[in-house]
Amino acid sequence: MSSRQLQRDARALAEAWLQALRVWDVHQTTRVISSRTASGGGGNMRFLVGQYTNAAGSVAAGLSVRELNTPVGWVAESAVVRRCAADPLLSEVQEGRGLATLIHASGRGWAGQRAREYAAVLLALAHNLGDTKATEVLYLAFAEDRDTLSVELDQ
Repeated sequence: MSSRQLQRDARALAEAWLQALRVWDVHQTTRVISSRTASGGGGNMRFLVGQYTNAAGSVAAGLSVRELNTPVGWVAESAVVRRCAADPLLSEVQEGRGLATLIHASGRGWAGQRAREYAAVLLALAHNLGDTKATEVLYLAFAEDRDTLSVELDQ
């Protein structure tokens, strides 16, 4: 993959994450968790939020989760909020402040150094939330900036 294509991919992915955070499209979902226990773990753990009987007559629990729509699909909103609170640039985006786009007005290239800084933290967020494409472009597209950009990744 050429360096130019890599930069285009990095810009497109970082822009998609930026817009997902700016829109902040959330929904609430309930996941039904059966009361059956799995074998082989040595212990029996039952996670119950509220108990009710499902259509099959088995006792089950419902776990209510708010999820945020991202480029990798719906992820737990709390995971994104926690990471946004820990980074000033992500906090700006979450609060509706900061850059509206990372892409130069001409449609080619970054919209300045600030956009590159936003992109680095957005791609790190994406990586930390399991976006494998972000992992790839983060390391490759920003390799030239490794002495000047500091990106924290969850282990």
